Amino acid sequence: MGHEPPAPVVEEHVIADAWLRDTWAGVPMDPEGPIPWNLVAAASATHPEWMRVLGPFLGMATGPDSLDPMREQVRVMLRDGWRPMPHPGLTRDELVEATRAALVPA
Repeated sequence: MGHEPPAPVVEEHVIADAWLRDTWAGVPMDPEGPIPWNLVAAASATHPEWMRVLGPFLGMATGPDSLDPMREQVRVMLRDGWRPMPHPGLTRDELVEATRAALVPA
């Protein structure tokens, strides 16, 4: 029995999860690499008109390819120096340290 390629939405989420992992690890975003939906969503903070396309994707009414025109714009934004705002709260290293401290008896 052969393996079918992952559905586009599954592959999209694999790419999005990898971007989150890399972001937490401090890996800089490569404008030439895959542009995941969650990076497009972050960039939409400066492009509210993108919600006309992003909204239906988030509601699962359209597929990942509907974001392709915005992905190219995000690439340009990244090349021009734009970076998404970091999430408020603990960094990955701070979270690891807090978890370790909670697990080690005082």
